[in-house]
Amino acid sequence: MLPAILSPAIETLTLRFPAREETINGVRKVLDDALSTCAVLAKDRYRLIAAVDELSTNVAQHGRRGRQPSLLDLSLSVGARTLEVVLADRSPRFDPRRDAGKFDWDRLQAQGHSGGLGRYLVERVADRITYRPRAGGGNVVSVLIRRKG
Repeated sequence: MLPAILSPAIETLTLRFPAREETINGVRKVLDDALSTCAVLAKDRYRLIAAVDELSTNVAQHGRRGRQPSLLDLSLSVGARTLEVVLADRSPRFDPRRDAGKFDWDRLQAQGHSGGLGRYLVERVADRITYRPRAGGGNVVSVLIRRKG
């Protein structure tokens, strides 16, 4: 079971989980349930969950230090007009905004990549993405989504 704290009074959620693909599946469910409890419309839930899924999966696939997966700290704030999620890891530093807006599927395919859509997808679903290095090593990414409903 994932350690989760949901406070409906202030509509926040915090999670800490290992960046493993099988764990990320459970995080999707926890987020969907929490956002449903806060009466967030499906289209807004999808946008936030898609961003968290892509960023978490990137950490799972590329953020290992040795054989151990990085731990991810997730903080979700649900406001009347916005959803904001902050993901912090202890992975090697990587700014997901690097090369923002320079998505080139043909180049990725030519280089033999079958993926590479994650950062682009996050750019498309988020209204704002901020990044800063984490004190002591790692990354902190914040994604803001303006609620449509």
